[in-house]
Amino acid sequence: MDPHIEDRLGLLNISDSGLKARENLVIDICRERGLPITTSLGGGYQKDPAKVAERHIWAVLALLGKQEY
Repeated sequence: MDPHIEDRLGLLNISDSGLKARENLVIDICRERGLPITTSLGGGYQKDPAKVAERHIWAVLALLGKQEY
């Protein structure tokens, strides 16, 4: 979650929709190529921990094949 626009350390300015798209893109590519997928929670240095948690959930939902959040 470090690249998120509200992250105090990453400073990459990626929006919520950009992070969702990233999760789906990476997972779709791995599935298409038959590659194993793993994920871990980490990063997300902003002041609202609920927002960080929500963003981590997007990765889990993408793994489950959920396109809408």
